[in-house]
Amino acid sequence: MKQIDDLLKKYFEGKTTLQEENFLKSYFRHEKVLPEHEIYKSLFQVFDEKANEKMAEKVSEKKVLPKVKRFWKQTVAISGIAAALLVIFWLKPIEKNEDFVIVNGKKIENTQFAQNYALEKLNNVSNTLENNLKPLGAITTVKSSMEPVKKIPQIKKRLEKIEETITLNN
Repeated sequence: MKQIDDLLKKYFEGKTTLQEENFLKSYFRHEKVLPEHEIYKSLFQVFDEKANEKMAEKVSEKKVLPKVKRFWKQTVAISGIAAALLVIFWLKPIEKNEDFVIVNGKKIENTQFAQNYALEKLNNVSNTLENNLKPLGAITTVKSSMEPVKKIPQIKKRLEKIEETITLNN
């Protein structure tokens, strides 16, 4: 039945209407299901069984606190948060200069010094990396020098062919 095949395709793509789904369910409830559709019969039977099951346990209802208790709990929580924020802002002085650097545990607010110090440290890192990567340049040189060595098996085969040719000609 082409109609059932088309409906099954739409069903598994999630594009069927409620009426089409009900048609499929009723088709699979009957005893006369085509052999090529037998594999889907148990699937639709399980869907019917699960739809008819009732929940075994009731979901426990959440106890609702009286409005007065809830109001006081919220008030205390909010006022506690507000008090904590006030204490933080009151005790912590506001920083005027945001540009500073800490060198050896000392705060230095001179912007030019901070920039020069940072540049010096970055140059040190750059020089260290450059010095540590120099051996890699030597490795590249060795690798390029070894290219002719890779051709030795080819040269050996050619020599063997030449030797064979010489022995055949003699």
